[in-house]
Amino acid sequence: MTIGVYTCLQLGVLILTTKPHIRTHISIASAVLSLLSAIALAILSHLEHVKSVKPSFLINLYLISTILFDAARVRTQWLVSIDNAFAGVLSASLAVKCAILVLEAVEKRSLLFGLDHHFSLESTSGLINRSSFWWLNSLLITGFNQVFTLNSLPAIYEKLDSAYLAVKLQSAWDKCKGSVLVYAYS
Repeated sequence: MTIGVYTCLQLGVLILTTKPHIRTHISIASAVLSLLSAIALAILSHLEHVKSVKPSFLINLYLISTILFDAARVRTQWLVSIDNAFAGVLSASLAVKCAILVLEAVEKRSLLFGLDHHFSLESTSGLINRSSFWWLNSLLITGFNQVFTLNSLPAIYEKLDSAYLAVKLQSAWDKCKGSVLVYAYS
């Protein structure tokens, strides 16, 4: 829904870019690419939400980097103030893009419908949570308020689970043991 509003705003930017006093030799191409990127963002966001249990790294990185450039563009457009309608649409587009970033960065743990105990907090955390270790806060607060028991500990990251590591160790040991026997009798 929010990405749909953003796409409509990008279409508005494209329409306003065709005005003679705004149009330059690059502005229409830039507006078309912005509209195409909004459509691609909608498609990628849908696919990421269907296929992944954590927020999309690629979408969050894209939004963070382009928000910085869009903020400079909006500031410049307001300072030049050739057309206030164009600057207003750009400002609304930036505000909606910031809202999309917030919505895309939110964990999907509440949407997993009973499967959330199978996934660790780290594996469902997005770019911002993982880079700032924000996912550890709930564990630290729980540990501060009560003594941990075996049942109160949250799920561990899947690649660090002992059952998973035991299978990997056993297969590596079997390969190593066979090669040691070959070298011992050679």
